[in-house]
Amino acid sequence: MLFVGILALGGYQAIHPYKGTHISLWHGVNPPPNPDILQKLADKFNQTHSNIQLESLYVGQQDQEMPN
Repeated sequence: MLFVGILALGGYQAIHPYKGTHISLWHGVNPPPNPDILQKLADKFNQTHSNIQLESLYVGQQDQEMPN
């Protein structure tokens, strides 16, 4: 999943150019408090990497996305 995100990053930067790097981390981490822990890790990463912005996005779990 990380590899796909890295590949998508090149296309994102071409559409939304700005100084620094923006990474969207799509995840299905659930149940609570797991998403909160992941967000705290992303916040800590952002504080220590001023030229990189990591955005943690909950996109649902894989089994919720599949048709019945």
